[in-house]
Amino acid sequence: MSWFTVHAEATSTDGDFGIVELRAPVGDASPLHRHSREDETFVVLSGALEVQVGGAVHRLGPGDAVRGVRGVPHGYRVLGDQPARFLVVVLPAGLEAAFRAMDAGDDAALAVAGVEVLGPLPATGVPTA
Repeated sequence: MSWFTVHAEATSTDGDFGIVELRAPVGDASPLHRHSREDETFVVLSGALEVQVGGAVHRLGPGDAVRGVRGVPHGYRVLGDQPARFLVVVLPAGLEAAFRAMDAGDDAALAVAGVEVLGPLPATGVPTA
C-alpha cells in the first residue's frame, strides 16, 4: 500500500495541474491502466521505479522523470532495496481526488475519474528506454 500527500490540487491551481507525492515499499506496483482525461508524469525523488508506458520500459532513479500520456497504457513498480518516494504530476488536475477516495476505500474511484484498469502490470526484463 502506498502513502500519499497532495501538494497541489484543482482548487489551488485553477484546475491546471495536481501534484501527489507517493511513498511506496519495494515491490509495490500500480495496475496497468490508462487515463481518459489527463497526462501523468512520474518524478523520482528517492529509490527506484520501473515505469512502463506503452511498449517502453523506463528505469528511473532520483531526479529522473517520465510522462504517461492520456490514452496510453502505463504503470509503475518500485525496484531495488529501499522504498521509493516520487511525485505524480497530473495535467489537468482532478486525479488527486481519486487518490483520496481510494484511500477512503472507494473501489470505484478510478473508474469515476476516467481511469481504465487493464490488469496487473506485466513483468519485464531489460529496460528498453
